[in-house]
Amino acid sequence: MKHLLLNLDLIAKNPDNFGPTYLASDLPEKVIQFGTGVLLRGLADYLIDKANKANVFNGSVVVVKSTSNVITEFQQQDNVYTLLEQGIHLGQTIDQKHLINCISRVLTSQAEWQAILKCAEKESIEIVISNTTEAGLIYEEEELSEHAPKNFPAKLTAYLLHRYKTFNGSSTKGMLILPTELRNNNGHLLKEFVLQHAQHNKLPTDFSAWVSASCNFCNTLVDRIVPGKSEKDDLVVWNDRLSYFDHLHIKAEPFLLWAIEGNKLIREKLSFAQIDERVLITENIEAYKEQKLRILNGSNSIVVSPAYLAGCDTLIDTMADPLFAAYTKKIIYAEIIPAIIDICPDAHVFTKDVLDRFCNPFIQYQLLNISLQSSSKINSRTTSTIIKFYRTFGKFPPLTLIGLASFFLFYTPQGVKDGCYYGLRNNVIYNYRDEHTEFICGMLEHINWLDSGLAVNAIDQILSNHQIFSSELSDLPKIAEVLAKFCMILKRDGIRETISAYLDTNNEICYN
Repeated sequence: MKHLLLNLDLIAKNPDNFGPTYLASDLPEKVIQFGTGVLLRGLADYLIDKANKANVFNGSVVVVKSTSNVITEFQQQDNVYTLLEQGIHLGQTIDQKHLINCISRVLTSQAEWQAILKCAEKESIEIVISNTTEAGLIYEEEELSEHAPKNFPAKLTAYLLHRYKTFNGSSTKGMLILPTELRNNNGHLLKEFVLQHAQHNKLPTDFSAWVSASCNFCNTLVDRIVPGKSEKDDLVVWNDRLSYFDHLHIKAEPFLLWAIEGNKLIREKLSFAQIDERVLITENIEAYKEQKLRILNGSNSIVVSPAYLAGCDTLIDTMADPLFAAYTKKIIYAEIIPAIIDICPDAHVFTKDVLDRFCNPFIQYQLLNISLQSSSKINSRTTSTIIKFYRTFGKFPPLTLIGLASFFLFYTPQGVKDGCYYGLRNNVIYNYRDEHTEFICGMLEHINWLDSGLAVNAIDQILSNHQIFSSELSDLPKIAEVLAKFCMILKRDGIRETISAYLDTNNEICYN
């Protein structure tokens, strides 16, 4: 059977299969999107497409590609692609396909910079969306010229300058800017970088004033797992009657959250938010950021070391294992939520979604990949939970500390190969991928976890390295002693046995 390539011609010839659709070319361009990556295509473009099909937003997206000049796949497929939504929601298996058709053009910044600037001249394009990864949301001095700048904030500065000049600094022609890079206060940060570029390039002060007064830089939080392609050979089976090649197809989990700091005016401009309650426009998104960081990311980071050392390989393994499933749930419900419930009143509702996501059989997350940069992840995601729990209840959260103690066991090296430390699990080598590997493994290289004095000293020195861990953590009374005692128990009794003992009772380790 011959399979055709997904494009507008295939869609037009199969109306009974695809159902009602629309042409992006028939809609005004309303959004310029910096980034062709899977997150934006699985979140922002999905939502805009959904709104267009509901006759709400009625606008298309111009996409800017910065990483190369190659956009052949977009051109061959007329910018159309398939989103496969697969996972668990409210205990039910979701397996749906969506045809995404909202992209009008894909332009490359290197070869088509002038065409990109032309977009700034269009009154209809009022929204900027970006995802250039955390590494892209940085400030580096650049001299602006007629060519495309290298980094995204400089590109945005040049784009806004062109719009400012086109409309003579009209206060009604400012842009609504939605960065989705995973940086804290990403909107405020991007605005700061644009103003820095303006100052460095000695741009008119009236331009900087226009940026500050007429452009809205919104802090945002995005949360959706979009791992990318999933279908072998890019062959998508749409239904029993139709299959096709789609080199742009992506997979996404059912869960979606896009929290945007904004007011009534911003809500009106982002009309696509009306068709999906998972797009939240509110004056403060701190609670959403906190519960995602602590519950989703924090539980991941604290469970990964004991689960891996105990024989699990993927996240789904931890949820299929009765012990680690119970461990994960109790950490969240008994130790994380009590520490954040005062500022995250919806934490229990969010947790139900998180546990569904952890049980998603369609997405396999390797624990060793989750362990990437474990030390910084634990510091940003978990130390605040430990600190607040201790200050609130006057004791340490034992299950969380078992996870942190297991982190020290995980980073206890078993040897050096090609100048790099490595660990062993069941006599199989695993490698460390952490910017602080040399220091942590160096401190633990000759450790004897049954020697309390050596263990306490090593842990204390690691916790006291404030390039790795917050000083507030090492300041907690006797935390090194408590962690050393947990390490000893884990080595003596075993990880599964120790976790089981603390799940079945209200054990609190003796601090003396």
